[in-house]
Amino acid sequence: MNKKDNKFYLFDKYSHSPFSKNGEDTHLDSLIDYHDYNDIYFMICEIYKNVNIKLFNKYFKGDYNYLGDTLDLIDANRLSTNLYVKSLILEKVYNLHSEKDIVLSVYDEELDFYQKGINGLSANRFANHYAWLASKLDKLFNIKNIGNINIDYEKDVLIKNKFLRYINIDIKVFVAAFLKKINFFSVKKNIFTFTSSELTREIVANLTISGIANINIRQELNSIYYDSAYQEKLTNIHYNDIYKIILESFENYKVPLSSEFLKSYCSVIAEVISYNIEFLKIIAIPLRKKVNDLKHTYNNSNICLTNGLFGDYGLSIADALIHHNIKIISNEHGLTTGNNLASLYNIKFKEARTSHVILSYTNSSKKLFEENTQAEVICIGAPNETKKIKLFNLQNKMNKYRL
Repeated sequence: MNKKDNKFYLFDKYSHSPFSKNGEDTHLDSLIDYHDYNDIYFMICEIYKNVNIKLFNKYFKGDYNYLGDTLDLIDANRLSTNLYVKSLILEKVYNLHSEKDIVLSVYDEELDFYQKGINGLSANRFANHYAWLASKLDKLFNIKNIGNINIDYEKDVLIKNKFLRYINIDIKVFVAAFLKKINFFSVKKNIFTFTSSELTREIVANLTISGIANINIRQELNSIYYDSAYQEKLTNIHYNDIYKIILESFENYKVPLSSEFLKSYCSVIAEVISYNIEFLKIIAIPLRKKVNDLKHTYNNSNICLTNGLFGDYGLSIADALIHHNIKIISNEHGLTTGNNLASLYNIKFKEARTSHVILSYTNSSKKLFEENTQAEVICIGAPNETKKIKLFNLQNKMNKYRL
């Protein structure tokens, strides 16, 4: 029988959804022994430790602003490990059904794998990782686009009920905002702010009352970072060199993945990282210029108070601020830093590389930051908004009604 006439529809036989109701033996994850995951993860960590050093030396050393010893681009805790595991699974599928035409039926949204440059090494929300890898193996797999799923997805994180949204905010925040609006205070000094949180909001209120005005620069810098004109300039110029670095690092480690599947995996990672590095270099120039303009407009303001700057977005903003000697004071993002292993593994990709001063919520997070960063760390506790729940019973009833 002709191979093309003997089709094997992968996602009919195996589920790849974590919400599948099928038995565990029909899930693609079951093709990899659960006990192997730890070994795979630590192997990936070791390989990318070497890759990150080579990428840093080649593209960023002496030419980019960050805080810390080195600048790592590839986080082994996320996409790089997930894609490697899926490469192992795809190889097992192929070995089991190589005599058939293996078809991956996916929706159009699942074929939109990533955004060039702006999000670093990350996939789009609905990207199908198996199809992504298989797209580099078109002689072994057949990808079938089954059209648009036609589901409207609305991301709305704000509480619509204004009473619940504002009831716990410290009254000082409202008072300071009102008095600022009517120019009640004489301004002694300006500082920049960027992203906000409950904690920065309360700090800004106290600064305003003390005569220190805050100038939020997020909109100005976002208009540059998210300007599609810069993405359109990307050419993937670094791909070949980065692909070679990644492939050689994996081959030297003698990983348990055949050549064809290893090359497809390295190709996917190299492509995303190539665009990422190129974008970071391109966007640095206009961001630095804009920060320079803002600094001179607002009397050489030399402090920026912000919620944690993380990811490549935060890294780009930090580069521009540090370039013009602006001190970055950030509060930690989230309440669990210091309380879980994920904090330790991810710390180099978050506030640690973008902050001169970190405001922590707990002594455990203070200790973790001090042991793994060069930043000054000050434990100031949680904001009042999260510590004082006003009219608790009423809020509880309203929330239950909303559910």
